Amino acid sequence: MNTYLGPRNLYGDPARLAGLETLSGREREVLHLITNAWSNHEIAAELHLGITTVKTYIRLAYRKMGVDSRSQAVLWGVHRGLLDGDEVVRRD
Repeated sequence: MNTYLGPRNLYGDPARLAGLETLSGREREVLHLITNAWSNHEIAAELHLGITTVKTYIRLAYRKMGVDSRSQAVLWGVHRGLLDGDEVVRRD
């Protein structure tokens, strides 16, 4: 299982971070974990939430982000710096 170290502090280009402010703290936390390939069950266990609650946070975040699928949400998160270790693949 992965080890979650808590939400990241996000600094940098404001355009890159655009949209994150529309998400609640818990939605950002769940999105961060989704972006880093955590399953719903892993997220639920790590955050001490029920699986239905995790799915609710995901659904609410999808609406705010304007995406329809998990893969779109992951890309949205990657583009906003939520991928741990993204300095290895990022091209600024």
